[in-house]
Amino acid sequence: MPEPEYYPISGTYFIYNRVQNPGGQRLALTFNGDHESITVTPVQADKRTQQKSDSGIQWVVQRYGPDTSGGSVYELKPVDNQALEAGGSSNGTIITLPVGGYVFSIYRDDTGYL
Repeated sequence: MPEPEYYPISGTYFIYNRVQNPGGQRLALTFNGDHESITVTPVQADKRTQQKSDSGIQWVVQRYGPDTSGGSVYELKPVDNQALEAGGSSNGTIITLPVGGYVFSIYRDDTGYL
């Protein structure tokens, strides 16, 4: 099993997509409301200058332990409403749903966290 530093620690994060927009900007997962699809929003290159009012792109990441495939199980909650978490919809998109056991496996490889 990999050392603990291979897993992000529980905390508040901007979660970036690996794909950038045509202008080269990073795209962060964005909370849009209860039962709404999670989308991506372009963010400034230097996150230190990202405005505090952009809480819709901040996520509380809570680690619950290892999964069966070598990753680690996490719950993703929007900072703006921690009674919700990211989960799958019936049409295959990721939406926010009431807290209830929707988890993601996250692990690190040579390109970052997956």
